[in-house]
Amino acid sequence: MVLGLLFACIKPVPPAPGDGVPLAVATLMVPVSGEASAAPPAFEMGLAPVLNDRGGLPTYVTTIEGAARLGGLAGTQQRLDMLREAEDGAILLIETEPSYYSEMNGQYRWTVGVTLTLAEGNAPPVEAQFDVPVFLAYHHEREAEAVTAATPVVARRVGQLVDAWIAGRE
Repeated sequence: MVLGLLFACIKPVPPAPGDGVPLAVATLMVPVSGEASAAPPAFEMGLAPVLNDRGGLPTYVTTIEGAARLGGLAGTQQRLDMLREAEDGAILLIETEPSYYSEMNGQYRWTVGVTLTLAEGNAPPVEAQFDVPVFLAYHHEREAEAVTAATPVVARRVGQLVDAWIAGRE
């Protein structure tokens, strides 16, 4: 009985490539109104442990100018094509679309739409799309705070996506 409980508590170890895989990471925040920008630094910092734990060597490539160029493109495929021209190796494109939803019980509910795309070379990309509901305490908190609040959920899903990608490479 005790042995069964012990094994039930052990978490599976995610697969990791042997020597580390260079991974260009582009984070983009595309608000409903306004110009696209790089995601907040706290968002990128929240993703780093997940990528490092999986043997990746992340390099964040989104600059202010780059985010404006990426945001001006029509969709994920065009953004991915632009990144493929600029970067060698694997690319992880993380697009977030924060939008205000409503006020509920004195808090402000936001929904952060997330599109994850991981591609390497000419192979078909691995993709995931999902929404993350977040609650913010203050009226003055906006898109950047909503994306930052969604970081733990996005980081977990990025880990799952990278695991699937690594499994497909082997």
